[in-house]
Amino acid sequence: MNEFINFIVENPSIFLHTITASFIYINALLYSRIFAAKAMIMKTNNPQRIKKVIIPKELKQEPVPKRLELTHAKMVLEFIKTVRENMPASYLNNMFHNLKTLELNDNFGIALLGADGKYTPERNRIRLANKKSIYHELFHMASRSATDTRCNGLSQLIDGTWLGNGIDEGYTELLTRRYFKDKKRKPNQKEKTDSYDYQVNVCRKLEKIIGQDKMTEYYMTANFKGFIDELGKYSTEEELFRFIHSLDSITYLCNEISTFKLKTIERSIKYTTNFLIRTYFKKLKQDQIEGKITEAEAYSMFSSFIESFDKKINIAFHNYQLLRENDIFEIMSEINDENAIKR
Repeated sequence: MNEFINFIVENPSIFLHTITASFIYINALLYSRIFAAKAMIMKTNNPQRIKKVIIPKELKQEPVPKRLELTHAKMVLEFIKTVRENMPASYLNNMFHNLKTLELNDNFGIALLGADGKYTPERNRIRLANKKSIYHELFHMASRSATDTRCNGLSQLIDGTWLGNGIDEGYTELLTRRYFKDKKRKPNQKEKTDSYDYQVNVCRKLEKIIGQDKMTEYYMTANFKGFIDELGKYSTEEELFRFIHSLDSITYLCNEISTFKLKTIERSIKYTTNFLIRTYFKKLKQDQIEGKITEAEAYSMFSSFIESFDKKINIAFHNYQLLRENDIFEIMSEINDENAIKR
């Protein structure tokens, strides 16, 4: 042991090089593992049909069921009411199926892990350290497949890794803000910086590509395969899975502070931005060919899409350049080589 320590002291550069190489290997291994997972994604994931969409009787009865904490029952009912008012009944099969066996309780221990709330799909259980996170966790519950707990919203558990975790967390938080948090903000009040801000911004742009209704349907019905097929209309398989992996990497590594992890996040952000811009362009080009929009409309929509990107983004108290001028130039140069939209 002493000899090893002496070697490190005498050869710090060799030691650091070895550590860095190990990190690169581990990251490459993770990437290849997740990329190979595309062949394992469920071909179909149709939840069991529930003939009549109703609120489970036990949620209407008094006293409140023991399995739901008294302080949370009102919020659960508000969640059900809001979702029913804003989404078609066909989206809600998973939610009503899972409500029948949902466990929900306070657990301040998870705060030690840096979490305000946590939903465990295989146990259909929500643990809360902060009641403000209840709607986010209820959306996770509502989007868990009724027939396969490995499928949850826009993600799927493959070999112990949640493929699509970044997109799923982002869209879960986007819906939470849309139907609960945003309604409580005062006029002209800025949106409070919160968890998954970057992932939420990415999902807003995915809605521009896929459409809000389709994106919500894929999420609520746990149809990750349908989501991938839809995006696949405008991107290659390699581009698509690299995009999913990039957003997953940002989500998994956002609490790390090492230089290596920061560089990985920076590269992932650059690729994610590039993918969104190129994919949206291809969608507009296709819509123009099909006569859905005019050339002028396509140009205007594309310009607005570019302008919607923030120049910087803060992830876990670290600022990243989101879109530099030379990045735009590089992307536009690539697009121009593919018969870009001309004004």
